[in-house]
Amino acid sequence: MPAEKFKPALRAALRMHEIGNDTPYRLYFAAKGKSGASFGFMQGDLAAGQVVVTKTFNDILTSEGIPPSKINSLLAKLSVHTIGNPLNPSDTKLVNTALDKHRADVDEMDEAILSDVYQSLDTCISAASNGGKTISGKAMLYAALWINMAGPPTKFLDWLKGKDPHLIHPVPKAPALITGDDVRAYLMATSYYVSNPGNAPHLDASVKAGEVLLP
Repeated sequence: MPAEKFKPALRAALRMHEIGNDTPYRLYFAAKGKSGASFGFMQGDLAAGQVVVTKTFNDILTSEGIPPSKINSLLAKLSVHTIGNPLNPSDTKLVNTALDKHRADVDEMDEAILSDVYQSLDTCISAASNGGKTISGKAMLYAALWINMAGPPTKFLDWLKGKDPHLIHPVPKAPALITGDDVRAYLMATSYYVSNPGNAPHLDASVKAGEVLLP
């Protein structure tokens, strides 16, 4: 896991990137990629196949006495790619009220997802260290945001190991001290940011939100 001293900064950056200053205890619809409905400050996505997200949703609604048939009907609409809210106002209120009422369960889900991100980040730190490289605190912030967006690192690990990650645009090899600028340059060469350059300012703002908490 990343050192404890970095975790407040990582948490702040991730929260800002996913929901800003909004509440985690309601449904969101990112309308990106294959996203479905999501909730929590880590934006657990019901369409992403994350077991902990589906289980949390089920457990919360079951605790509210909602029949399994109704829960399954809601999941059928929320666990597929959607560009907007597929629920009617009544069902939206039903779900959002339940999520807000069971904040502890949502928080527990967020911690589980955050732990997975930390594990992937630790893999990155180890890969860099094994090659005689060090990842700076700001670089960790960019890396964590990317991991939470894209899933466990693959090409990013190749880059950290000195290999060609085969991105849309070529990037310099990872230096001995990997800075935030280095990781940002890597991210801007990925297919996602080449296709969505307008999202880069939000990425940078989220990193800034965490950077002020770096040791």
